[in-house]
Parts: sequence; C-alpha cells; structure tokens
Amino acid sequence: MKKLELYLFVIFVTFLLPLFISLKTIDPGLFPRFILLALSAVIIEAIAIVRIVREGLSKNHTVGISSLHYFLGGYLLFTALSLLKAVNSAESIFEILRVALFVIGTIIAFRIINRSEKDRIVVIKTIIMTSLLVALLGIMEYWGVFQLTDCGEFAFPSSTMGNRNLLSSYLFLCSGFVLFGLFRFTGTWYYINIFTCSAIMYVLLLTQTRAVWLACTAGAITALTIVLFTDRYRAIRFIQYKWRRLLPILIIGISLIALHHQFRAKKDTMPAITERVASVADTKISSNRQRLAMWEKTVSMIKENVVLGVGGGNWKIWMPSYGLSGFDIQDMTSIFVRPHNDFLWAFAETGIFGFIFFTGIFFIAVLYAVRILRDSNNRTYGLLSVCLLYIVTGYTVISALDFPKERFSHLVYCGIVLAFCISLNALSIKQIKLPGQISIAYHSIILLISLSALWVGYFRINGDMNMVKALHARKATRWELMINRIDLINTMLYSVDHTSTPVHWYRGVANFSLNRIPDALNDFKKAYEAHPYHIHVLNNLGTCYESLGDHSTAEHYYLKALEISPGFNETLINLAAVYYNMKKYKIAYDTIKRTNASCTDIRRESFLKTIEEKLQSDN
Repeated sequence: MKKLELYLFVIFVTFLLPLFISLKTIDPGLFPRFILLALSAVIIEAIAIVRIVREGLSKNHTVGISSLHYFLGGYLLFTALSLLKAVNSAESIFEILRVALFVIGTIIAFRIINRSEKDRIVVIKTIIMTSLLVALLGIMEYWGVFQLTDCGEFAFPSSTMGNRNLLSSYLFLCSGFVLFGLFRFTGTWYYINIFTCSAIMYVLLLTQTRAVWLACTAGAITALTIVLFTDRYRAIRFIQYKWRRLLPILIIGISLIALHHQFRAKKDTMPAITERVASVADTKISSNRQRLAMWEKTVSMIKENVVLGVGGGNWKIWMPSYGLSGFDIQDMTSIFVRPHNDFLWAFAETGIFGFIFFTGIFFIAVLYAVRILRDSNNRTYGLLSVCLLYIVTGYTVISALDFPKERFSHLVYCGIVLAFCISLNALSIKQIKLPGQISIAYHSIILLISLSALWVGYFRINGDMNMVKALHARKATRWELMINRIDLINTMLYSVDHTSTPVHWYRGVANFSLNRIPDALNDFKKAYEAHPYHIHVLNNLGTCYESLGDHSTAEHYYLKALEISPGFNETLINLAAVYYNMKKYKIAYDTIKRTNASCTDIRRESFLKTIEEKLQSDN
C-alpha cells in the first residue's frame, strides 16, 4: 500500500495539481487546486490508516520529526491564533486551511520521499515532465496556438497559472530539479532534460518576470559560493567532468535570446529585455512605485498589530484603511489584494511569532541543504543539495517580491523541496516510534483537517462559480437573476470576491437598481461587516441613507470613504449633494470643486451649476 500512496502522490499532487484548472471560476486555479490537494490528502491518509490496521495495532510505526516540522507547525499555530484578530473570519478560516494543507503536503511528501532513493527519482522525474508540459502550454499560448484562460494582455502568457509572473515562478521552482536531471540522468532522460531546460528558459524570456530573473541570479551565485567554500576540490573536479553537459544549454540559451529579439508574437507588448532589466530599481515606473507604497502601508499595519497581526487572509481587508495615496487609481476599480512580499504579508497577518516561524522555514531549509553538501559523501546527494540551495535561495527572493504563498502549485512544490531538504539530512531527523493506536490517531487528525479543507473548498468553489454568473447577470442588468445567484453563495465561508469586494455589496447594487432601498441598505450593512474599509461599500451606504432622508448618517459614511480616498470623485459629488440638501451651499461648492479634472461623472457639471446658481441667488 506504500506504493499506492506514492502513485497517488505523484499522479494527483505532483503531476495533475499544476495542470488542474476550471474555466467556470473567477480564478482558474486557486479553488480547484485547493480541493484537489485536500482530496488527495484525504485519500492518502485514509490509505495510511488502512495500512496500519492491516499491519496490526500492536506494531510500532516510525514517524520522522525535524526542526523544520516544528517551524511549519509554529507557523500554522500562529496563523490559527490570528483568527482572534480577524475582521473577516471567512477569509481567515480559508488562510488557516491553506497553511494547514501546505504543512500536510510537506509531511506527506517527506513520508514518501524518505522511503527510498527510487521513490525520490520518481518524484523528480514527474516534476520534470510536469514542468515541460506547463512550459510548452505557455509557449503555444504565446504563439497563438490556443489560450486556456482569458488572463488579459498583461498576464500573457500564463499557461495553467493564470498569470505570467506565477508561471515563471512555478517554472523556477521546477528548474532546480531539471538541472539535477541534466547532470544526473543519462540516455533518453538526459535529452528530455535538455528539452525541458530549453523550454523553461524560453518561457522566462517571454514572461520577463524580473523577480524570477533576480531569483535565478541570486540562487546561482549563492549555491556556487557555498559549494566553493564547502568543498572547492570536489566542485572543480565535478565541473571538469560535467561541463560538457551544460554546453548544449548554453548554446540553446544564447540562440533563444537572439531569436526572441528577432521574432516576437504580435500580441507581445513587453519591452526589450535590456529595458526590462534596467527597470528593476526604477522607482519612476508605476508598478515599482505602487509596490513601495504597499510595503510602506504594510509596515504601518505591522507596527499597529505586532503580536497577532490582523488575521490570516485579512491584509486585503485592512489595507485600504491606511489610505490609497501612492496608488494610481483612487476609486478601487483596481485594487491590490496582496502586498507582493510574502514575508511582510506573513508578519502583517500572523504577527511577529508567525513571521519568525515563516522566515525560519527558509533559513532551516538553507541550513539543511548546506549540511547535506558538507557532510554527505554521496555524489547524488551532493548534487541534489546544490540544486536545493539554488531553489530555496531563489524562492526566498521571489517570496520577497511576489506572492507564491497564495498559490497551491507553488506551495506544493515548495513543500516537496522542503521534504527533500529534511529527507537527505538524516542527522536532523528524530525517529519517534508510535504504537499502532497512536499512529492511527496521528493520521486521523491529518485526515480530519483535510476533510475540513475539502468541505470549505466545496463552498468556496461554489461561491466563485455563482459569482461568475452573478457578474454576467450584472453586466446584462438582469438584477433578479443576479440576486438569485448571490443567494446560492454561502457568505459565511465566501464573503468577498477576488477583488476583496463583499458579495453582499453586489446584492445591494442589484436591490438599489430595482429601487428596493431598504433591502439594499440591509445588504450594504452586511457588506460593511465583511469589509468595513471598502470605499464602494461606504459610498453606497451613504447613498442609501441619503435616499431615505438621513443626511447626517449619509455624511458620516461619505466622509469615511474620503478618509481612505480623498480623490474619490463619486463620493465627493454625492457628499456635495448631501450638503446641498442640508442647505450648506458653500460647503457643497467647496466639496464638488475637490473633484479632479479627469472626472467623467456626468452629474458634476449639472450639480456644480445648480450650486453656483443657489449661491448667487443667496447673495
């Protein structure tokens, strides 16, 4: 039955999970992969329990524990404790289960990889084949053969990842294993690795993800430096014997750069490679400037919530409360729902202890890889440890500039890397013998957590699919259908959409459009509970109260919206109307004049003219 566990892990987790998408959800990969990972864990743990029962409850079963396991457990613990601070409990519960599945995936991967050298090679070869397939899908998408998802011009090509940056960071995670295969395998598998490495390099050229380029550079420099300091003689001898294996890749890499310079798809709007490289530290570029603004606001969030953070999954809820200054868009039509830095993200959501454990995971992984390189006389282990160093160091760079911890394809492969680091470092593993009944209890706990994740995942994916249909109904102004679709969503477990806009806000818009003001107000109040800093929720609450003649309450909510975004034109116009109705004409005039010159709201000119006429008549 151990072989069955291996095959299930390899097929469903290592191979299928990065390819698994749904075209019926807003995010094609997030919730489908969450469910697949949870389901795989349920099946694998159930098989483990059956195996233990068959072997006999009187038999002891060995469980390997390392320092890395404690850091993983600590991060999960403080993510769970952060629920106490969460404004939006639905998002916090999902984040807790996301981290739980990451930890469970790492535990299962370690259990399987630690069994034999042959099982490790099977996992590595599966990773290589999966990365080749994902890369080829991205290349075919780039050249217009087909398009899996409508990811938009700026996320193209995305393959099965939904975003070009996520595609390149996923392929980086795989690249270390591909490099291992390039040096380790012979015959057909050597040529497969050459082809895979070439495909990955080409995709990294197409996507032009600066964080991944930095990761490749940092990973290579760190790995080579540590190798030279650890065992210079063995490293030089290895290069003397193996440099010919790298020669085809160097030739192909140079050829790809030259060909990409000459031949590009019509849809490709990316700048030249030299321009992209030069833009890495240019703060005049919008994306760089806005990222710095996000980090600054995240640091402020951390300072105010040092111990437990703001709650898992709640960064996107709290972020607008620190103002939208520094962002190009003030009306939240486009909003950041993550800080593009996993370390700041973990600190802000789980507090200082969660941050220490999260950072410690990377530190311990690097320490283990160095220890394997230093102490192992096995050439294969030494080579694999260098590749693991390359991956962990580079992944740390990506985590500091992007959001891989949100994605299950990345979390699973990160867990596999961690499992390799633990497995090859035998001295760090403490073998604990558990009686049969205790072992069953241990696997049952993992099974119950996985079942809970599967249950929550069902409601999350159901909510996402109904949200897609609700958005289509909104576009067609079919308000009753929109309400019906939203009513099918369990808002206790799916309270906000992918833009952090509350589900009940959409229902409120539909009711308001049907002139059901009391119903709309009730919906907007529920939306406010889910996200009290969403300026559209605050704006619409003000509009409902104004429609019901409650000027002072309307003013209160409009002012709260303007505290977050002082340049939000719609609210400024609405607030000017409130002051006009309150006969505060001068304040109304000053308020509407605060709208910026690019305001396209057709009400502005008519309101302004009416207010000016009133001011003139009073004079």
